Amino acid sequence: MFAGPEGVIFSASDLINYLGCRHATFLDLESPGQPEPAAEPDPTGDLLKRKGIEHEQRYLAFLKSQGKQVAVIDPKANIDQRVAQTLSAMSNGAEELRVARNGFHLQPNRGPRRLPIT
Repeated sequence: MFAGPEGVIFSASDLINYLGCRHATFLDLESPGQPEPAAEPDPTGDLLKRKGIEHEQRYLAFLKSQGKQVAVIDPKANIDQRVAQTLSAMSNGAEELRVARNGFHLQPNRGPRRLPIT
C-alpha cells in the first residue's frame, strides 16, 4: 500500500491480504506507507524470518537451475519504478516475478500467490 499525491495505491499483496483479513486492511489504511512500530525482540520470529529467507534463496536457485526466467523486482524502488520493472519483466517473458521484501511473487500464467514465510 502506497500513499501518493493522488491517493492510496493498493499492491497485489494488499488485495490478497484483504481477502484474508478485511480488518487488517482497515488498520493499514489508518497509516498507509508508514512502517509498523518496532516490536519487542522475538528470537522465534527472528529464526522463522531467517529460515524463510534461506528457503526463498534456495527456491530461487532451484527455479534458475530448472531454466526458469526469474525477474526480481527491487523492493527499495519507488512505485513507478516497480511498475516499470514489473511490466518490463512480463513483456520480456519472465516466468517468475519476485519482490523479495515480502515474499510475494507472481507467476504470469498462473496468477498471484503468497509465500508462507519471508
